[in-house]
Amino acid sequence: MANRNLEKLASIDAHLRLLVPGKVSEDDKL
Repeated sequence: MANRNLEKLASIDAHLRLLVPGKVSEDDKL
């Protein structure tokens, strides 16, 4: 179960990176 949740979070994170590239670059600076 935990593994499946991690995969879901990873896919969501990838979608967010595609949708908000500016936010990701801000996070990378930190």
